[in-house]
Amino acid sequence: MPYCRDCIYFHYDSSKLLFKYRCSLTDESVSETGCCNRFVARPTKSNTNYSSGSSSSGCFLTSACVDYLGKADDCKELTLLRKYRDEQMKKLPDGDTLIKEYYDVAPKIVDRIDASSEKSKYYDKIYSVISTCAYLIEKEEYEEVLSLYKNMVLDLKNEFNL
Repeated sequence: MPYCRDCIYFHYDSSKLLFKYRCSLTDESVSETGCCNRFVARPTKSNTNYSSGSSSSGCFLTSACVDYLGKADDCKELTLLRKYRDEQMKKLPDGDTLIKEYYDVAPKIVDRIDASSEKSKYYDKIYSVISTCAYLIEKEEYEEVLSLYKNMVLDLKNEFNL
């Protein structure tokens, strides 16, 4: 039986502290375990839509989307995040520092996640933040994106004592 959480449109909406599961197609609240007639399965290594090969290069955002979920490296979420990084984050007074910190710590986080027995828990959580950030980027709510991003990186650094 398919579940919303396995759908390409499923995302965890933490905007405005609502913390609800949402459908990015309809922008409606959904059940994590429910399913509607718009369900489209996320590509995985076991289905033919999987983009083989990794391009994560130690990036936990890409690892969550490409390696874990089987999305293309140019999927909507990663494209939006890269655009945000290049067009918004870089312009911030501490933008270059934030970007450098990510590239310094991300490979260590990927190594720790991949060595963990709870790998799926971490990548599910990261993807939840990614999808929420993508949604907020589309709505041009950049301060919320930055806050979610910073909190995610800080949480992961603390989790893995980095």
